[in-house]
Amino acid sequence: MTAPFWAEHAELAGHYKDRAEWLELRRTGIGSSDCSAILGLGKYGSPFSVWVDKTARGVDDDGPSEAMEWGNILEPVIRDEFARRTELDVTACPTLRSLERPWQLYNPDGLVLTENVLVEIKNASQWLAHEWVDGEVPDHAELQVQHGCAVTGADGAYVVGLVGGNRLRWEFVPRDDELIALINEAEARLWDEHIVPDVQPAIDGSSATEQAIGAVWARQHGVERVTDRPLAVADAVLDYRVAQADEKAALARKAKAKNELLALMQGADVLTDEAGEPLVRLQRGQFREKDFMAEEPTAPEWLHKVEVVDRARMKTESPDLFRRYQSVSIRIPNPKKK
Repeated sequence: MTAPFWAEHAELAGHYKDRAEWLELRRTGIGSSDCSAILGLGKYGSPFSVWVDKTARGVDDDGPSEAMEWGNILEPVIRDEFARRTELDVTACPTLRSLERPWQLYNPDGLVLTENVLVEIKNASQWLAHEWVDGEVPDHAELQVQHGCAVTGADGAYVVGLVGGNRLRWEFVPRDDELIALINEAEARLWDEHIVPDVQPAIDGSSATEQAIGAVWARQHGVERVTDRPLAVADAVLDYRVAQADEKAALARKAKAKNELLALMQGADVLTDEAGEPLVRLQRGQFREKDFMAEEPTAPEWLHKVEVVDRARMKTESPDLFRRYQSVSIRIPNPKKK
């Protein structure tokens, strides 16, 4: 029997019988789902959040989300239908570990052994349909398959997406050795310089990093902490104040430029050059509900009852639940006068 194409580049990473063992296996290396986060291009991850995950600093696993559950259920269905439509022999494959970079893992959704290529399967909502037009695939999926090519030596991958629950799309993404080199370098840096020696990577401004910080250090309401890093606090406070000032000035400049353009348009919807090329367009914005309620005599006629969360009652009767979903912001007190 001929060995699969990946055998020269990877080995089986190990077996797992439940989700807990699967999570432990994931922590022994960097997988394709970590790739976009490490490169700073992920919607749901960042280098800091990957470090938190791999060093087991986060909260206990609550199990897969609803979307993840449906993804797991539909993956074999999508794989089989793709195989039927393309008449390709698509086989499943367990998690693989790179021989050259043992910290690099890949869990193929499928393999086409006769073509030396991978199959990456996505279950995409209708809201993400724009990522699948004109022969394009989502950026994170392209990074995942290049990571997979790095581990397996594959020549490329079919990225297959069930979009909106009723449209099957697929595109072939060829191997890109230049991109693979960038991926390997970034992943190796995080693994060797931060995960293995347990050194915190730089904190960025992503929501993923904010959530990871909350997972590591749960909010302790009413607790005061004496810092042992006053210089770091001073630097962060200065950065925050400067950013606040820059943001305020930028908003003022933007508002001024908007008014200048409105004056130049003189009530028109579109402003063009002499050749008829559009330079500026007006577009419909958000409904100004507060102004409507204050100024329009017929406003009460347009009101309707809606179901909303009784936040006041929840705050009183279940404060822990309320705090779990309460957003946080930073407030820096003004310096005391000497």
